Amino acid sequence: MTHSIEEAVYVSDQVAILLPRPSRVSEIIRPTSFRNKGMDSIRRDPEYLDIVDKIWEPLRSYDPVGTSMGSRRASGHNLYHTSLV
Repeated sequence: MTHSIEEAVYVSDQVAILLPRPSRVSEIIRPTSFRNKGMDSIRRDPEYLDIVDKIWEPLRSYDPVGTSMGSRRASGHNLYHTSLV
C-alpha cells in the first residue's frame, strides 16, 4: 500500500481506487507497460502520465463534507489509498 499515486502506477500490477467510508473499490487500474523501463523514461511516458491524471481527476473534485472547506482538504494526500498487488 502506498499514498503516492506516481509510485503506485510505477510499481504495481494493479491500482485499486477506494471510495471513502465505507471503503469500497471504485475502480481497478492495471498499468501494463512499465516493468522494463527506467523511472526517468516512465515519467515522460504519455501512458504513465494519462494513468496518473486519471487517478488524480476524481480526487481533485472530492468533497468529503459538501463544502468548499472539503474541497480544500481534498488536495491532501490522506484522502485516497492505492493498494499494490
